[in-house]
Order: sequence, then structure tokens, then C-alpha cells
Amino acid sequence: MKTLVLYGHSSPEQSFSNAAIVAELAKLPDVKVRTLAEHRINGHFDVAAEQKELVEADRIVFQFPFNWYSLPWLLKQWVDEVLTYGFAYGEGGDKLKGKPVILSFTTGVPAEGYVNPTTDALLLPVKQTLALTQIKLEESESSNGMMYIPGFAGDKDEVQGKALAHAQRLAARLK
Repeated sequence: MKTLVLYGHSSPEQSFSNAAIVAELAKLPDVKVRTLAEHRINGHFDVAAEQKELVEADRIVFQFPFNWYSLPWLLKQWVDEVLTYGFAYGEGGDKLKGKPVILSFTTGVPAEGYVNPTTDALLLPVKQTLALTQIKLEESESSNGMMYIPGFAGDKDEVQGKALAHAQRLAARLK
């Protein structure tokens, strides 16, 4: 089963935990990591190329850091530009119908930071958008307390360990 991992970090060069997760996933057979930040031309995506990648995949993983209680701006732009009428929804828009999709994300704060509302509740608009495409949304994979900024926040070894554990849980699901 071919899995497409859409890596939606808006600044992947500054990522620590998400970069570690996608590096581990990239080692798996039949997994293709697509770093969205590398596929923008003049500030936009090549819609046909992005849609081709989606059609060729058997399963899709959205890997991203939870930013401001939702998707990072880059991933939101990708959704707005790529999941178009006639492709992902509407008349003739059944190209993603039935494809399994996993939302895999990290948060900077500990889980206690998302008690009310929960990350699940905060992601309802994203999940509703994806439901419009008729995909098969699977259970999310998430890890909390993943912020590491040298000299400012987090413990590097702890965050690295959590990132590897996240990648291993997700990898087990993809096998």
C-alpha cells in the first residue's frame, strides 16, 4: 500500500519534532514524504502535480505541528488550492473517495493545555472539510509537549524520544 505523507510544517528548516517524525517515516518501504514547503512556485502549489500525488497514493497522512489551534498556514493553503471542486468534491469530485487519511500532529504544549476544548474539538472544521472529500478519516495520531527551542523551551532528549515514539506508533499503523 503506497502511503503519501504530506509534511505541512510552514518552516521545516526550523522543525525539530516533526522533522524527526518524517525522517523515520521516510525509511519505511512504500512511504513517500512530500515536504509541501518545497513544492510552492511563486507562492502557490502546482495543483495538477499535487492532485496527481494524491491519486497515486493508496493512503494519505497529514503530518503537521498544531499551530494556533489548527493547521499551519502552509497546509491550509494547500487544502484551499488542491482540494478543488470537481476533484475532491462536487460534481465529478470523487478522486479521494474511500482513501484512508490520518491526521498526525504535534503540539508544543502538554496535553493539559488542550482539555477544554480538546485538539479533537479544535480540529472539527478540518475534519469536516476532509469529510466533504469522501475520504475515510482514520483515528488521529498526536503527541503533546513537543516544543524544543534551544535555550528557551523543552528538553531536547525528551522531545526527541517522544518524536521517535510518535513515528514508531504511526509506522506500526502504516505497516
